[in-house]
Amino acid sequence: TAVATTTGTAIGGGIGFSNAGGKGDVTITGGNVYAYNHANQWNIPSSAIGGAGSKNSKGSEGKITISGGKIYAQSASGTAIGGGSSRNKEGGNGVVTISGGQVIAKTLAPNSAGIGGGTTCSLSENDATSTINGNGGSATITISGNPIIRTGSIGGGYPGTKKDGEPGTGKIGSAKITISGGDIQAQFVMADSPDNSFNMSGGLIRNSDTSDDEYTCIQENGAAVYM
Repeated sequence: TAVATTTGTAIGGGIGFSNAGGKGDVTITGGNVYAYNHANQWNIPSSAIGGAGSKNSKGSEGKITISGGKIYAQSASGTAIGGGSSRNKEGGNGVVTISGGQVIAKTLAPNSAGIGGGTTCSLSENDATSTINGNGGSATITISGNPIIRTGSIGGGYPGTKKDGEPGTGKIGSAKITISGGDIQAQFVMADSPDNSFNMSGGLIRNSDTSDDEYTCIQENGAAVYM
């Protein structure tokens, strides 16, 4: 069990503030893993497993490989598993490969991917200084074998939002998705970018058009793949 209340991660990259935080290169092959990253005093989003967040620099890259075990990852305001996030710059890239195990990835923020690219800060009612122009981080997601995955959204990170929840001028991050197996509850999300790809040759995507308090979808009613 790993618990953090920082701009760094519970498992992965270390703290960043004015400068970038550490990159996360994490491999999990088995065991029971619980990773929680609670809200920090600077309102900087960060991942539970992956790359660290920062206030004034781009979120750091998160490279995560999971081939077994039971993994529960929860972030208060960033991507649960993947790229680090940023308050004033772009989200970090997420490279996530899952070939086995049981993975639950939860973000408590309404506009963050569960697995994938990092997000740019979402404005709170008491925070008038954060940017709403940063782009979400890109994502490279590979799912094979027979993993069980439960999350809200998988793919590109989300851009900053205004206080009313409307998006700023930033864009959702691009995503390259390859699926050849697995039982996946998620909505796949990517920007309108020529860098996008979605290739599925096996596996199952279920419950992808739902949004609830347990697993937050970035795009409500966005179907299995939102592009």
